[in-house]
Amino acid sequence: MPWDSGSGESRRKGEFFQQLTLYPPGVKIRRALNAHTTGASLGLATSAGAGFATHRTETTDAESGVLAVREADLRTSIRPTVAEVDLGALCRNVGRVRAIVGPDVAIYGVVKADAYGHGAVKVAEALAPLVDALAVSLVEEGLELREAGITCPILVLGAYYGHTQAEVLEEGLTPVIYDIGELHRFGTTPRRRKPRRSPSHGDQPRRWPVHVKVDTGMNRLGLQTKQLPAFVKMAARFPDIELAGLATHFDSADLKDP
Repeated sequence: MPWDSGSGESRRKGEFFQQLTLYPPGVKIRRALNAHTTGASLGLATSAGAGFATHRTETTDAESGVLAVREADLRTSIRPTVAEVDLGALCRNVGRVRAIVGPDVAIYGVVKADAYGHGAVKVAEALAPLVDALAVSLVEEGLELREAGITCPILVLGAYYGHTQAEVLEEGLTPVIYDIGELHRFGTTPRRRKPRRSPSHGDQPRRWPVHVKVDTGMNRLGLQTKQLPAFVKMAARFPDIELAGLATHFDSADLKDP
Protein backbone atom coordinates (compact mmCIF):
# COMPACT_ATOMS: atom_id res chain seq x y z
CA MET A 1 0.00 0.00 0.00
CA PRO A 2 1.64 3.33 -1.06
CA TRP A 3 2.05 6.07 1.48
CA ASP A 4 0.06 9.29 1.32
CA SER A 5 2.33 11.79 -0.41
CA GLY A 6 0.03 14.74 0.22
CA SER A 7 0.63 17.66 2.54
CA GLY A 8 -0.50 18.85 5.96
CA GLU A 9 -2.46 16.41 8.07
CA SER A 10 -2.47 13.72 5.37
CA ARG A 11 1.35 13.84 5.15
CA ARG A 12 1.68 13.58 8.92
CA LYS A 13 -0.60 10.54 8.95
CA GLY A 14 1.45 9.04 6.14
CA GLU A 15 4.71 9.54 8.04
CA PHE A 16 3.22 7.93 11.12
CA PHE A 17 2.02 5.00 9.00
CA GLN A 18 5.54 4.55 7.64
CA GLN A 19 6.93 4.20 11.14
CA LEU A 20 4.28 1.71 12.20
CA THR A 21 4.79 -0.57 9.20
CA LEU A 22 8.60 -0.57 9.51
CA TYR A 23 9.00 0.06 5.77
CA PRO A 24 11.17 3.21 5.78
CA PRO A 25 11.56 4.88 2.37
CA GLY A 26 14.51 6.56 0.77
CA VAL A 27 17.98 6.15 2.21
CA LYS A 28 16.96 3.41 4.67
CA ILE A 29 15.59 1.34 1.83
CA ARG A 30 18.80 1.88 -0.12
CA ARG A 31 20.89 0.77 2.85
CA ALA A 32 18.76 -2.31 3.38
CA LEU A 33 19.06 -3.38 -0.25
CA ASN A 34 22.59 -2.25 -0.98
CA ALA A 35 24.78 -5.21 -1.91
CA HIS A 36 27.52 -3.85 0.35
CA THR A 37 25.29 -4.02 3.43
CA THR A 38 23.24 -7.08 2.51
CA GLY A 39 25.70 -9.36 0.78
CA ALA A 40 29.35 -8.45 1.00
CA SER A 41 29.51 -7.33 4.61
CA LEU A 42 27.74 -10.51 5.75
CA GLY A 43 29.89 -12.81 3.65
CA LEU A 44 26.87 -13.87 1.61
CA ALA A 45 26.58 -14.60 -2.09
CA THR A 46 25.63 -11.50 -4.02
CA SER A 47 23.99 -13.23 -6.96
CA ALA A 48 20.28 -12.72 -7.47
CA GLY A 49 19.78 -16.47 -7.29
CA ALA A 50 20.92 -16.50 -3.67
CA GLY A 51 17.62 -15.02 -2.58
CA PHE A 52 18.86 -11.55 -1.69
CA ALA A 53 18.05 -8.33 -3.52
CA THR A 54 21.54 -7.01 -4.17
CA HIS A 55 20.87 -4.30 -6.74
CA ARG A 56 21.29 -0.66 -5.79
CA THR A 57 18.25 1.56 -5.88
CA GLU A 58 18.22 5.33 -5.79
CA THR A 59 14.47 5.63 -5.72
CA THR A 60 12.62 7.46 -2.99
CA ASP A 61 9.26 6.39 -4.37
CA ALA A 62 7.33 4.75 -1.57
CA GLU A 63 5.62 2.10 -3.66
CA SER A 64 8.90 1.01 -5.25
CA GLY A 65 10.47 0.90 -1.80
CA VAL A 66 7.86 -1.52 -0.49
CA LEU A 67 8.30 -3.85 -3.45
CA ALA A 68 12.06 -3.73 -3.07
CA VAL A 69 11.89 -4.69 0.58
CA ARG A 70 9.73 -7.67 -0.26
CA GLU A 71 12.46 -8.90 -2.61
CA ALA A 72 15.04 -8.79 0.17
CA ASP A 73 15.56 -11.41 2.86
CA LEU A 74 14.11 -9.61 5.86
CA ARG A 75 16.00 -11.87 8.24
CA THR A 76 19.27 -10.21 7.26
CA SER A 77 18.50 -7.02 5.37
CA ILE A 78 17.06 -4.94 8.21
CA ARG A 79 18.66 -6.47 11.31
CA PRO A 80 21.48 -8.77 10.17
CA THR A 81 21.99 -10.59 13.48
CA VAL A 82 23.26 -14.16 13.31
CA ALA A 83 23.57 -16.67 16.15
CA GLU A 84 25.91 -19.61 15.70
CA VAL A 85 24.93 -22.68 17.73
CA ASP A 86 27.80 -24.99 18.67
CA LEU A 87 26.18 -28.42 18.94
CA GLY A 88 29.48 -29.86 20.11
CA ALA A 89 29.47 -27.52 23.10
CA LEU A 90 25.88 -28.51 23.83
CA CYS A 91 26.80 -32.18 23.83
CA ARG A 92 29.79 -31.55 26.10
CA ASN A 93 27.48 -29.77 28.54
CA VAL A 94 25.20 -32.82 28.61
CA GLY A 95 28.26 -34.94 29.31
CA ARG A 96 29.13 -32.75 32.29
CA VAL A 97 25.59 -33.04 33.64
CA ARG A 98 25.77 -36.82 33.25
CA ALA A 99 29.04 -36.89 35.17
CA ILE A 100 27.40 -34.97 38.02
CA VAL A 101 24.13 -36.92 38.33
CA GLY A 102 25.51 -40.35 37.49
CA PRO A 103 24.20 -43.10 35.23
CA ASP A 104 21.08 -43.91 37.26
CA VAL A 105 19.37 -40.52 36.88
CA ALA A 106 17.29 -39.96 33.75
CA ILE A 107 18.08 -36.83 31.75
CA TYR A 108 15.39 -35.24 29.59
CA GLY A 109 16.56 -32.83 26.91
CA VAL A 110 13.96 -30.04 26.74
CA VAL A 111 13.66 -28.75 23.17
CA LYS A 112 10.38 -26.84 23.41
CA ALA A 113 9.88 -23.51 21.60
CA ASP A 114 12.22 -24.55 18.76
CA ALA A 115 14.79 -25.62 21.37
CA TYR A 116 14.57 -22.13 22.84
CA GLY A 117 15.39 -20.68 19.44
CA HIS A 118 18.39 -22.93 18.77
CA GLY A 119 16.62 -25.16 16.22
CA ALA A 120 14.54 -28.03 17.56
CA VAL A 121 15.37 -30.72 15.01
CA LYS A 122 19.13 -30.13 14.93
CA VAL A 123 19.39 -29.89 18.72
CA ALA A 124 17.20 -32.96 19.18
CA GLU A 125 19.31 -34.96 16.73
CA ALA A 126 22.42 -34.01 18.71
CA LEU A 127 20.89 -34.75 22.13
CA ALA A 128 18.97 -37.94 21.34
CA PRO A 129 21.94 -40.33 21.73
CA LEU A 130 22.97 -38.68 25.00
CA VAL A 131 19.71 -38.34 26.95
CA ASP A 132 17.01 -40.70 28.14
CA ALA A 133 14.23 -38.72 26.46
CA LEU A 134 13.39 -35.40 24.88
CA ALA A 135 10.65 -33.04 26.07
CA VAL A 136 8.51 -30.52 24.22
CA SER A 137 5.65 -28.25 25.21
CA LEU A 138 3.14 -28.86 22.42
CA VAL A 139 1.91 -31.88 20.52
CA GLU A 140 2.88 -30.32 17.19
CA GLU A 141 6.46 -29.88 18.43
CA GLY A 142 6.64 -33.60 19.16
CA LEU A 143 5.17 -34.45 15.77
CA GLU A 144 7.79 -32.25 14.09
CA LEU A 145 10.54 -34.33 15.69
CA ARG A 146 8.86 -37.57 14.69
CA GLU A 147 8.56 -36.36 11.10
CA ALA A 148 12.30 -35.60 11.20
CA GLY A 149 12.96 -39.25 12.02
CA ILE A 150 13.68 -38.90 15.73
CA THR A 151 12.53 -42.09 17.47
CA CYS A 152 13.60 -41.65 21.10
CA PRO A 153 10.96 -41.08 23.83
CA ILE A 154 9.37 -37.61 23.68
CA LEU A 155 7.49 -36.19 26.65
CA VAL A 156 4.80 -33.56 25.98
CA LEU A 157 4.87 -31.11 28.89
CA GLY A 158 2.07 -28.77 27.87
CA ALA A 159 -0.74 -31.07 29.00
CA TYR A 160 -3.22 -29.74 26.43
CA TYR A 161 -4.22 -32.22 23.74
CA GLY A 162 -7.56 -31.09 22.30
CA HIS A 163 -8.69 -34.00 20.13
CA THR A 164 -5.22 -35.36 19.39
CA GLN A 165 -5.15 -38.24 21.90
CA ALA A 166 -5.06 -40.95 19.21
CA GLU A 167 -2.28 -39.22 17.31
CA VAL A 168 -0.26 -38.68 20.49
CA LEU A 169 -0.40 -42.39 21.31
CA GLU A 170 0.13 -43.60 17.77
CA GLU A 171 3.17 -41.39 17.28
CA GLY A 172 4.71 -42.65 20.51
CA LEU A 173 4.55 -39.34 22.38
CA THR A 174 4.32 -39.55 26.16
CA PRO A 175 1.69 -37.17 27.54
CA VAL A 176 1.81 -35.32 30.83
CA ILE A 177 -1.69 -35.42 32.35
CA TYR A 178 -3.01 -33.43 35.29
CA ASP A 179 -6.75 -33.80 34.78
CA ILE A 180 -8.97 -36.81 35.48
CA GLY A 181 -11.09 -36.01 32.43
CA GLU A 182 -7.99 -36.03 30.21
CA LEU A 183 -6.94 -39.35 31.69
CA HIS A 184 -10.35 -40.76 30.78
CA ARG A 185 -10.04 -39.46 27.20
CA PHE A 186 -6.66 -41.13 26.78
CA GLY A 187 -7.84 -44.33 28.42
CA THR A 188 -10.87 -44.65 26.14
CA THR A 189 -9.14 -43.63 22.90
CA PRO A 190 -9.39 -46.50 20.39
CA ARG A 191 -6.26 -47.59 18.64
CA ARG A 192 -6.91 -46.79 15.01
CA ARG A 193 -3.63 -48.32 13.87
CA LYS A 194 -0.39 -49.64 15.25
CA PRO A 195 2.04 -46.94 16.36
CA ARG A 196 4.37 -45.81 13.62
CA ARG A 197 7.00 -45.15 16.27
CA SER A 198 7.03 -46.20 19.86
CA PRO A 199 8.24 -44.43 23.01
CA SER A 200 10.80 -47.12 23.71
CA HIS A 201 13.33 -46.87 20.89
CA GLY A 202 11.50 -48.99 18.36
CA ASP A 203 10.06 -51.68 20.64
CA GLN A 204 6.29 -51.62 20.68
CA PRO A 205 5.18 -51.15 24.31
CA ARG A 206 2.44 -53.30 25.79
CA ARG A 207 1.05 -50.27 27.65
CA TRP A 208 1.05 -46.54 26.94
CA PRO A 209 3.15 -44.57 29.43
CA VAL A 210 1.78 -41.30 30.79
CA HIS A 211 3.17 -38.92 33.39
CA VAL A 212 0.97 -37.29 36.01
CA LYS A 213 1.66 -33.73 37.12
CA VAL A 214 0.96 -32.68 40.70
CA ASP A 215 0.70 -29.08 41.89
CA THR A 216 3.07 -28.41 44.79
CA GLY A 217 2.60 -24.67 45.09
CA MET A 218 2.93 -23.15 41.61
CA ASN A 219 -0.90 -23.13 41.35
CA ARG A 220 -0.82 -23.30 37.58
CA LEU A 221 -1.13 -26.83 36.22
CA GLY A 222 -1.32 -30.06 38.16
CA LEU A 223 -3.50 -32.25 40.31
CA GLN A 224 -4.08 -31.24 43.89
CA THR A 225 -2.51 -33.84 46.15
CA LYS A 226 -5.95 -34.76 47.53
CA GLN A 227 -7.04 -35.67 43.98
CA LEU A 228 -4.16 -38.07 43.40
CA PRO A 229 -5.77 -41.21 44.94
CA ALA A 230 -8.84 -40.87 42.69
CA PHE A 231 -6.58 -40.29 39.67
CA VAL A 232 -4.55 -43.43 40.37
CA LYS A 233 -7.72 -45.44 40.94
CA MET A 234 -9.14 -44.35 37.58
CA ALA A 235 -5.86 -45.08 35.81
CA ALA A 236 -6.10 -48.67 37.04
CA ARG A 237 -9.35 -49.02 35.05
CA PHE A 238 -7.50 -48.65 31.75
CA PRO A 239 -5.24 -51.64 31.01
CA ASP A 240 -3.44 -49.84 28.20
CA ILE A 241 -2.37 -46.90 30.39
CA GLU A 242 0.74 -47.04 32.56
CA LEU A 243 1.53 -44.31 35.10
CA ALA A 244 5.21 -44.08 34.27
CA GLY A 245 6.20 -40.79 35.86
CA LEU A 246 5.37 -38.18 38.46
CA ALA A 247 6.13 -34.52 37.76
CA THR A 248 5.80 -31.16 39.45
CA HIS A 249 6.90 -27.57 38.92
CA PHE A 250 8.69 -26.16 41.95
CA ASP A 251 7.25 -22.81 42.96
CA SER A 252 10.37 -21.62 44.79
CA ALA A 253 13.27 -23.62 43.43
CA ASP A 254 15.73 -20.84 44.30
CA LEU A 255 15.02 -21.04 48.04
CA LYS A 256 16.91 -23.30 50.40
CA ASP A 257 15.09 -26.38 51.61
CA PRO A 258 13.45 -25.79 55.00
